Amino acid sequence: MRKYFLLFGVASLLFGFVACDKMNDVHEKYTHEQIYSGKINNVRSYPGIEKVYLAWDNPADRKSQKIYIEYFAYEDSLETYLNDQVFNGSRITLDSLIIDSLVYDAAYTFRLYTLDAYDNKSIPVEIMVTPITQAKCDGLIGPSVDFTYDKAKGDSIVKFKIDNLTNDTYAVWAGGISYKLTNANGDVLAEGEEHGLPTDSTWVKMPGTIREEIVTTEIIDYYFSVKIPENGTYFVDYGVWSRPLANGEAVVDTCIISGQQNLTIEVGTAE
Repeated sequence: MRKYFLLFGVASLLFGFVACDKMNDVHEKYTHEQIYSGKINNVRSYPGIEKVYLAWDNPADRKSQKIYIEYFAYEDSLETYLNDQVFNGSRITLDSLIIDSLVYDAAYTFRLYTLDAYDNKSIPVEIMVTPITQAKCDGLIGPSVDFTYDKAKGDSIVKFKIDNLTNDTYAVWAGGISYKLTNANGDVLAEGEEHGLPTDSTWVKMPGTIREEIVTTEIIDYYFSVKIPENGTYFVDYGVWSRPLANGEAVVDTCIISGQQNLTIEVGTAE
């Protein structure tokens, strides 16, 4: 009987050694596995004019020490961005960035990584965004210009109207405008520029009530009046500060939509 117990003990010991060796083999397999730095989260993107505004949430780990971004419109147009001065000893501090010189009329892909101290990449986070090109901004068609005679002030006083500043087909009104009126000889009869004009509706609390209501303060048309000395052809040059639309949404940046319209005015013909 003692022989059987002895043999059983030796067999159990040998089996234990084999099992331990297998566990060590499994453990050894993972001791050299790369432990990635933390992944960026909650990436947001906002298109601009030949630029993109990016924002994100950084990981909380201490292993992530750098921000690395790959971006491209086409596979052969790959660009990279690296910032290795964003680690303050406890976490990455950079959580937003503007990337410019995006000249292609196409959607850009952005891959965001963190890097550790040895430049090992984290798992990437990818986002696509389409900025507006400057050429598209330059090609935007501005509003029309019209005029009426101001009989209350005399037939020679003409009120000019720059129409429909809030047209949201290609761009939205951004609250600034400039204008210049010249005659056929190029003489400047009037010019001006205004910024900070209202562009939105506003919530207001009505007196004596607990309700709040929307009051529309957006300017649809812009007017200026000028005394016209004689009949002839006149030219109105304008610049309208606008925010172009990308995929139906206004971009962050503003551009100036320029235009000119000629008007034939006959002084004293008001009815």
